[in-house]
Amino acid sequence: MNKKRRNHKKLQISIGTEKFRVLLNPLNLSFPKELEGKFHRDYYKSSLMMLRYSFMLGIVYYAGFALLDNYALPEIKFQLYTIRFVVVCPVILIVLLMSYTKKFYKWWQLAAFTSVMVSGLGIIVMLVIAPELGRNTYYAGIILVLIYNYMLVKLRFIWSSVAGFIIFASYVFAMLIFPDYQPKIFGINTFFLFSANLLGMFGGYTLEYYSRRDFYFRYLLDKERKKVKMDNVGLEEIVHEKTKELKEDIRKRKEIEIALRESEKKYRNIITLAPIGFYQSIPNGEIVTANDELAAILGFDSSSELKESCNMKDLYFANEREDLINKYDEFSVEKIRNIEVKFKKKDGTPIWVLLTLQSVKNLDGTTKYYDGFVIDITNIKNKEEEIQHNLEEKNLLLRELYHRTKNNMQVIASMLKIKGRMFKNEILQKTIQEIVNKIISMSMVHQKLYEARNLSQINLKEYIEDFVVHLMSNYNSKDSSVTLRLQLENVQITIDSAVPMGIIITELVSNVYKHAFPNDERGEIYIGLQKTETGNVKISFSDNGIGINSNEDLRTMSNIGLKNVFSLVEYQLRGKIEYHVNKGLHWNIEFSDNVYKKRI
Repeated sequence: MNKKRRNHKKLQISIGTEKFRVLLNPLNLSFPKELEGKFHRDYYKSSLMMLRYSFMLGIVYYAGFALLDNYALPEIKFQLYTIRFVVVCPVILIVLLMSYTKKFYKWWQLAAFTSVMVSGLGIIVMLVIAPELGRNTYYAGIILVLIYNYMLVKLRFIWSSVAGFIIFASYVFAMLIFPDYQPKIFGINTFFLFSANLLGMFGGYTLEYYSRRDFYFRYLLDKERKKVKMDNVGLEEIVHEKTKELKEDIRKRKEIEIALRESEKKYRNIITLAPIGFYQSIPNGEIVTANDELAAILGFDSSSELKESCNMKDLYFANEREDLINKYDEFSVEKIRNIEVKFKKKDGTPIWVLLTLQSVKNLDGTTKYYDGFVIDITNIKNKEEEIQHNLEEKNLLLRELYHRTKNNMQVIASMLKIKGRMFKNEILQKTIQEIVNKIISMSMVHQKLYEARNLSQINLKEYIEDFVVHLMSNYNSKDSSVTLRLQLENVQITIDSAVPMGIIITELVSNVYKHAFPNDERGEIYIGLQKTETGNVKISFSDNGIGINSNEDLRTMSNIGLKNVFSLVEYQLRGKIEYHVNKGLHWNIEFSDNVYKKRI
């Protein structure tokens, strides 16, 4: 038995060592975050007393070597006393006193690091100001500081290594810049210091490694103790607790049974008094439960008559019930909400009902019965049909109105064209043609409306494609070389935005043909259409013609057409309009299409 226990203990130690190696980062000696915090607290508690003794010992040693200063370097002893008693010893003493404060835990490693750095740099300053004898011998004080650093002040390996490296590098730097150092002595001293620092790093690493390993074993041991303590709870207490739980379960079960009976009673009352129809039916259609409201909806005198003389299959038209059940099973759902179904009343009259159907399953997943909730919506359906009929009549009238409006505008445009040919004045003819173009732009809006499914909106992309091509055909002669490039997205806008937009495009195209390409020069008109991220409609219009002078302001010019463009965008569409010159004239128009509400 003892042998088995020893083998078990060895196995646990082996497993613990393996886990320790896995958890510990070998480069910087650290655990995972949560365990590292626990180690810091444990390391601080176990090191605090030793740390204070180390500070005291450091003060005694640093002060005691003043006797050596008096013996070996009497000519600079007061400078050395200043370093020892004014700088180094007070710093270590302050750190020692602060170790008795409650907040020392947060920065004790930094405090210990500071005491080491001040001690080491103090020796280096002594070497710098000392004569040759001091420079050749006092370097041994740095070795003592390194021993103090790696072995006594409980600095973590990474802190002590940084301190040792800085002190060693500071010594090398100080000696190299000294004007009359002896290379051989410097080399020997440097070799000893480097060796001492390297051995100190190895010793510091080893001390912290085994400190962490001891902590980890104590941590595991503490966890095992807690586990054993929990496992060794007295059997009698467990039995007592289980008995108490059993009594509580019995009491709760009785309460549940009472509550269940009350709930069933309330449920029956609710079903009986509910203002909506309710039934329960098994898969073959037999009605096992129904309330009087359902009987009244279906034209029966009572729920009893309904159950005795009617099957659910009798309530549906044709195969609607089978289709509903098949759909129900196909989607593997437990409830179908608010579906509109046509039922037959007792006298065969059809009624519309809103049905919510829910299945109750057996343990094997088959349907035990269905719960159905029924609301008579016949009056609502009749009203919907009446509204739909009225809406269709209204749409028909609107389409006819749009069609007639479009035809009337085309007649007006044709009459103006005929009248315009009677005048020989070219300016008057162009003016009449511009008016005709605007009328056509508005008539095409109405044409798009009666062609569209939605009578309140048109597709602006299709409108621009058809209208601009038609408009340019009025301006282009057979040998005209003005081409059109379109980059349009599908954008729907209301009639209230489409009409002014058509007039704006008419004015811009007209302006291009009047001014952009003199002497029938070759050119291109570009129109872009898109929806912005904010939902606004953005139109880009440009040409590559001669443009305008940079000092000209189109807003103040006498051109009535362009004034109309600014006015329509900013006041009627409540949008923004900008223009600039870059190898032609470029326009950017942006507006929101929600200024006017949809009419249908």
